[in-house]
Amino acid sequence: MTSPEPEIPELVTPRPEPVDDLPTGTVRARTRSTLAVLRHLRAEHRREAAGNAAFAAYAVVVGLLVYGGALLPWLRRLSSGQQHTTDAAQLAAAAPPALVALVLLGMLAVARDALWRGPVTLNVPAASWLLPMPIDRGKLLRPRLRNQLILGVVFGAVFGGAIAITLVTGGLAGNAFWPLLGAGAGSFAAVGLLAVGLGALIERYRTADRVTRILSPFAVLVTLALAVQSALGWYGHTASTLVRVETWSGPWGWAVQPLLAVTAGPRPSGTGGTTGAAIGAASTPAHPGTLDVPGWPVALLLLVALALVATVFATLIAAGTPARTIRRRARSVAGFTVGLTTMNPRAAALEVREARGRPARVLRLPRPHRAELIIPWRDATALIREPSRLAWAVLLTGLGFLLMALSLGASNLYLSLALLAAGLVAGYLAAAQLTEPARLDADDPRRAGGLPYSFDHLATRHAVVPLIVAGVLAEIGAVVAVALTGSVVALLVPVVSVPALVAAALVSAYRGPVPAAAMNGPDTPAGNMGMVTVGAWYAAGPLVAVVLLLPPMHLILGRPTGSSAIEYVLWGLLVAAILLWWSVRRAKARAADTHP
Repeated sequence: MTSPEPEIPELVTPRPEPVDDLPTGTVRARTRSTLAVLRHLRAEHRREAAGNAAFAAYAVVVGLLVYGGALLPWLRRLSSGQQHTTDAAQLAAAAPPALVALVLLGMLAVARDALWRGPVTLNVPAASWLLPMPIDRGKLLRPRLRNQLILGVVFGAVFGGAIAITLVTGGLAGNAFWPLLGAGAGSFAAVGLLAVGLGALIERYRTADRVTRILSPFAVLVTLALAVQSALGWYGHTASTLVRVETWSGPWGWAVQPLLAVTAGPRPSGTGGTTGAAIGAASTPAHPGTLDVPGWPVALLLLVALALVATVFATLIAAGTPARTIRRRARSVAGFTVGLTTMNPRAAALEVREARGRPARVLRLPRPHRAELIIPWRDATALIREPSRLAWAVLLTGLGFLLMALSLGASNLYLSLALLAAGLVAGYLAAAQLTEPARLDADDPRRAGGLPYSFDHLATRHAVVPLIVAGVLAEIGAVVAVALTGSVVALLVPVVSVPALVAAALVSAYRGPVPAAAMNGPDTPAGNMGMVTVGAWYAAGPLVAVVLLLPPMHLILGRPTGSSAIEYVLWGLLVAAILLWWSVRRAKARAADTHP
């Protein structure tokens, strides 16, 4: 009879005592001793960081001493109302919804950042070793939150000051430069404080996280509607009642009211005019569409009070942020930083995507009965499961057509070409949103191992759905442009540009990480060209597409004849064929884990 095997005791990792079960004096003593040890261990690092900060401050001071003298005359001209353009009335009508959209977009960006990073962050060693210790977590997390709040105020003030300078340069409030600068910096600093406080709320509570995910698409749509309203205001179609509602709709509108009040200024008595236009003016002969905001002090007080409440509440709840959340975010930030420092933006983007933890969608299209439709079916299914990419494609397509329309009215050839190139870049970014399945296959070629196709030929099959969707979106934009302008030339834009831009997006999808040889770069009399070669590696596809499409697109928008239009279409298709061949070559090299 054999003896029973001895029981092996379960290995249990010792856990520290919960802070709530320890006396307050013990927790305080342990916290002081732990932080004292940390300060001693980090003394060398702090000295190095202080040296770097001192060098940065020295460089800024030297730059101001060398180049700051040229800014003084410009600032004098701004403050005296002499440095402005002649489109003050148009800017006055378009600015209110544009400013509301900018504030809303900034707050949305901070909220989306809080979904994966958040204002309260630690590095991986601190999150792994310090959070489980029986110390006061608030002493560890609140200083990080305080630093982020300060940064929010600083960045908000700088952004508000830049907007004020832009408005004065456009001819608004020429005699009130310094009050406008103060109004912009002060109100936007409050917005920055509020945004960081709300970010801490999103990081702390899952309910706030879910609400942010639900409301983000609607915020993007509202921003798009505000941009359309601003464009209509530029062309004289204003709605003062709607603008008034927007400025009282929330903190994104409250922050704009001090700017409106300063640009409106006191009502002129008699027949004398004013130097600059008033933003949002309601209905005066000189600047139709302007709007008075007599309640702006109330709006500013509401904004400041809400920002202070959010700050206090964020400070109180910072210590309660779950340790699991902080550790997960610390690893995500570390992975994102590695992706950026190794010049691999795709890895950084995937880290952010994984950290946000998007909910899985089970939507699925009916399965095809033909093998040739497998890849288009997968791509279409991926698109309906991630509708935000389609939304961004719509937004970027509209932006591209808007920039192309602006290029027609440019005052000189160089500005026209620059706006047209920016429009093509927007079209490329829209196509890149639709080629995400190809990027996923390129990230891990093993995903396509079970398919009856060679990996390099998948690139052409991945072009089907982006071509159809981008082509439909571009044609819709072209029809709208024809309805607004009466020129059928816009109908040629999708035919010439969309195939080449989709092919350029596929080139970028299969490019892979930057080679080590490109990071080194050749040495020239002007210095090492490593950064140039790295930039060329990542921008090669869109750069070739934009350069080759720019001349025919410029000629197309100049109302070509029938025969020349056919030549331009053939040229666009030739560029698309070249780029598609290039994407196949890159896919083959990617599968072999080499570089072309």
